[in-house]
Amino acid sequence: MYPKLVNVNSGRRKIHRITYLRLVERVKVNGIWKEHIVANLGRQDVIGRKALGELLKKLRRFTDEILVTPEEIESRHTQDYGSVVATQKIWQELGLK
Repeated sequence: MYPKLVNVNSGRRKIHRITYLRLVERVKVNGIWKEHIVANLGRQDVIGRKALGELLKKLRRFTDEILVTPEEIESRHTQDYGSVVATQKIWQELGLK
């Protein structure tokens, strides 16, 4: 199985293009490989992408992989080196080694 983006023209004059995400598998039927749609995962506009993200969060418990979102990553202790590096660079440019 693999994900596949499918573009569909919609609207009265078929001028609106909508992209859908589908879960597809290849199956062999009478010696010919065909794509079989396993699941339609929805539109890939802003609302559809958000809904897919929520679905993936719910599916995490069914895998052995460690999957996290950037919001779930936190730093307990950090060092601030930006001001030190900037000051060193200014001192070097001024010739104050």
